[in-house]
Amino acid sequence: MELKVLRNKHYFRPIRIKIVSINDVFTRIFTFTKSTLTELAYSQLNKLTGFSTDPLMLNSIRVAFKANKGYIYLYSYIRINGIHVREYDKYIGKVLIDNEVQIKILRTDDNILYNITQNDTVFLCSIRLSISTFLFGFEHNPYYGGRYPAPNDMIIQRDDNTDKIQKYKRFLHKVLYFFKSLFKIK
Repeated sequence: MELKVLRNKHYFRPIRIKIVSINDVFTRIFTFTKSTLTELAYSQLNKLTGFSTDPLMLNSIRVAFKANKGYIYLYSYIRINGIHVREYDKYIGKVLIDNEVQIKILRTDDNILYNITQNDTVFLCSIRLSISTFLFGFEHNPYYGGRYPAPNDMIIQRDDNTDKIQKYKRFLHKVLYFFKSLFKIK
């Protein structure tokens, strides 16, 4: 699906509201296009994807990006109680445009694990943090900026087939759990 932000705007469109399960591995696939490259030296992190860990969206775990010199640089991005905590902004890796990027985020009791894959390159990042959670949260849509809006129209491709894969895996996990409990298998 093509996601587009217009010049001098912040939100990529179309926006979708999607509930996500906090205990699953959150997986998305994106492709950055040439339009996301900019020569402007903004230091801000632009939000690519992630999820809130509560229904009010006060706590969130995200992947952010910056464009510079023909590459896209990915970072961790975390908000706690509605405030962006800069000490958790960790550089994850540099990815190419026009190539699929698979993003996986896993939240455990005291860690947040990022696994970013492009072609044969894997970037890993771990942040030691316990963040309060509910049973569900909401997926965050791409958002350009904070202070500065998009300097030009930009397009990012999102592969929405990963939603179907995650639903299928959850279904299989529930079936397996049912049979384990039925036969008391550990």
